[in-house]
Amino acid sequence: TTATEAFGYDLGAALWPAGPAAGPQTFAAAPVGAAIADPTTDVLATVEYDLDLNMYTFGVGWNAVYTRESIRCLVGAGPTLSFIDFDFGRDADVRWADDGELFFHIAIVNDNVDDLGGAYVHAELAAQMGDYIDVGFGVRYDHVFDDISSDFADVDLSGINGQAILSW
Repeated sequence: TTATEAFGYDLGAALWPAGPAAGPQTFAAAPVGAAIADPTTDVLATVEYDLDLNMYTFGVGWNAVYTRESIRCLVGAGPTLSFIDFDFGRDADVRWADDGELFFHIAIVNDNVDDLGGAYVHAELAAQMGDYIDVGFGVRYDHVFDDISSDFADVDLSGINGQAILSW
């Protein structure tokens, strides 16, 4: 996702403020004390966020099955262990609005691998369509006990999914 907004900074005494590269408001890319012509200057800021996430969940559990004629109902639940490999990225540019010249850039990447516990519940409904074929659908909710986070993002990994079932 990219967000773009034009805005002005009032630099007061027409000097670049010193400071860490925490954001475009610090103007850390310029030398300390560099004078500018106009204390109010329009800039164009662009921030891009990137998320790359791979999650592998393993679970064991208990199932209860009820069968009546050719219809099978199943419900189950159990604990899970999820392995998550994720990269969060934030790339920010600030340019002068009049000529588009870049004067500030910062890129942050958080690369992590984590393992988190959780639990699941699921339900299935299937119909026997012959001697060896079942067709049905299912739904599963996974709850992960903790979120994954970085310096600028938090992600809740809990969620629900649907399943189409064809077995023979």
